[in-house]
Amino acid sequence: MKILYLVNMDPQNKTGLFNATHKRIKLNDNKVDSEKYCINFYDGIVLKLLKKLLKKKIYQKEGEYFIYEDIKYRKLFLKNTITKKVLEKLGIDFLVYLEVILRNKVKIQEFDMVSAHWGHTQGSLAYYIKRFLGIPYALTLHGSDIHTMPKQSANLKKVIVRNLEYADENIFVSEYLQKEARDLGYCGNNFSIVYNGIDREKFYPVCSKKKSELRAKYGLKGYLVGYIGNLVEVKRVDKIPQIYKELNKITEDEFTFLIIGDGDLKQEMERKFNEINAKFLFTGKVAPQEVVDYLSVMDVLILPSRQEGLGSVLLEAQACGIPVIGSSNGGIPEVIIDKTCIIKDDQYFEEKLAEKILSIAKNKYSINLSNDWLNNFDWDKNGEKELNLYKNIINEK
Repeated sequence: MKILYLVNMDPQNKTGLFNATHKRIKLNDNKVDSEKYCINFYDGIVLKLLKKLLKKKIYQKEGEYFIYEDIKYRKLFLKNTITKKVLEKLGIDFLVYLEVILRNKVKIQEFDMVSAHWGHTQGSLAYYIKRFLGIPYALTLHGSDIHTMPKQSANLKKVIVRNLEYADENIFVSEYLQKEARDLGYCGNNFSIVYNGIDREKFYPVCSKKKSELRAKYGLKGYLVGYIGNLVEVKRVDKIPQIYKELNKITEDEFTFLIIGDGDLKQEMERKFNEINAKFLFTGKVAPQEVVDYLSVMDVLILPSRQEGLGSVLLEAQACGIPVIGSSNGGIPEVIIDKTCIIKDDQYFEEKLAEKILSIAKNKYSINLSNDWLNNFDWDKNGEKELNLYKNIINEK
């Protein structure tokens, strides 16, 4: 069995999508023959000149590959041109992929199937490989490729639904994403739900002594309310300072908000925190092991997302014995064990989330990791399930 993986992974941003995609590939890497290609775009000469005049970001070829945890991801570059962009806006996208398929035809035909991670562009390349070369594909949907991207334009929605319909198997990381795909117009029965899992060797409760040592190491004091993720609008991080403000209205107890991650809204968040004299700490992007350390010392983790494919950070926090509070959006309710910690997304959201933080802080709180919950999010079992889906696709060629 030889698999061609097409992925959407930024080695400079090893967060949710990067980690989930990599883990799924790594689980079965010693069981299959495979090559992994990370799709990147570069601008043609005319488009580059135009962008330079308009002071827009120019995309160039950078590096041939990257290696993470002994797995090599080659970079596959697709050329951006003005003509291709115009046609793509009109819903005519085959020119974007035809050139790279024809150039690599002999190589591509060595593979039994394609495993594409992300609805588009990865899904679109897989679709055209199947259309032109007859090679089947599985499409794994992770989050924004279903709940956000299709809403950006009617043509993009049409393309993603097309990729779903023609896939030999769609793998959704949550029930929510499958239902959201239905709302987009996806009608097929070619799907399975395969959750992301928890790395139990990394994420587990630490003793109070270890927790104290980690707090001392990072200079952390007091009751820590944590957030881990990108600082972008879809995560509702713009409202985290408001949550702090609501907390101050109902208690004189001191809290420190610990923000792990980076993104476009960082400066806005800092400004809002400073306006209310909040106690807060931004770490920026940190190494994976530091993420584990920071998570282990939090008193509670919040994920107030407006949309969320699953919310793997909630899995990891609960595995560490850390209470979590999340919004009622996306796949979040599927992973939170204590359903009272799911906050309905309405006009009182920030106020109710603050009340829940205080409730957890005031009361002894423990998490019961049931066998059913652990089985749902067991990487080994889910990796085996995914591998069996791949075998079925190849056997039905």
